[in-house]
Amino acid sequence: MKTRNDLIHNGQRKDKGKDQRKCQEKPKRTLWFVLPVLFLSAFIVAGCSSDSDDPDTDVEPIVDPEVDPEIDPEVDNDRLVATFPSIRENVLAVNCAFSGCHSGSFAPFGLAMDADVAYSNLVNVMSGQQADVVRVAPGDPDNSYLIQKLEGTATIGLQMPRGATPLPAETIQIIRDWIANGALES
Repeated sequence: MKTRNDLIHNGQRKDKGKDQRKCQEKPKRTLWFVLPVLFLSAFIVAGCSSDSDDPDTDVEPIVDPEVDPEIDPEVDNDRLVATFPSIRENVLAVNCAFSGCHSGSFAPFGLAMDADVAYSNLVNVMSGQQADVVRVAPGDPDNSYLIQKLEGTATIGLQMPRGATPLPAETIQIIRDWIANGALES
């Protein structure tokens, strides 16, 4: 069996054809590795951006108020009361929990507000954006990041809902009341 030293004579390889075959085979191996990775990535992205049949998450985002200043956030204050189920249904579901915002596994800072996880992602959970602040601090609306983001007083990031008219003061007050009363789940 020839060793590497046997193949080299005066600084040149004797079997150049073998090396050329190896060079031609390498791109094929790389291609067979890269193609499945690209296919899987495209599949994941397509799955994440698809619309859901779930009526709680299949909500269109609010129109940018600079484009149409007559559009107000969708909140039915006649049905809104200071309980989490009411706030979830009448505020979060229509202004926050839709594709591209706070819905699904790719929600910003892990703050998905889909029906099955909204409460557990909000109450007594540190903000992923500002680590020293709790998203909802039961009994303390002024130190709850949710209120700071809705009122536009947070020191980091934009006022929510992003790209839309801010929620009416009456709506934010109902959320404040819920937090002040202990931020109960039901």
